[in-house]
Amino acid sequence: MKAKNKHYTVKEINTISYPGKEGLFYMGITAINEMSGKESNIYLQFPFAEFYGWINESKLIELKKEYSQKFLGLAPIYDCEICEGEGFILSNDINGKDQVQKCDECNIFKTDTEAQQHVKDYH
Repeated sequence: MKAKNKHYTVKEINTISYPGKEGLFYMGITAINEMSGKESNIYLQFPFAEFYGWINESKLIELKKEYSQKFLGLAPIYDCEICEGEGFILSNDINGKDQVQKCDECNIFKTDTEAQQHVKDYH
């Protein structure tokens, strides 16, 4: 297949899959064509091993810090060993049902409900 040069700005990542048998994962995005201004749905296929190699863990932590401060207005607490700066933990209730709880160590969120809404909106 011949490659085409097109310039798009990603507007939203819609889906991302776990790697399949072939070690590939798929990402569906909504993007804006910079030449025409039209929105398009684009589906990308990545070899997981190569994609993961692009991730710089320390840079990822720094990006999460900046995002939390600038866009979510959260306190810059990222040294929490319990939640790793997320402000919430995933646990189970007494019946074994999955549950999101605020991290009581760093208290980024005031209530479990606030943490649950954050997870619903951003994860």
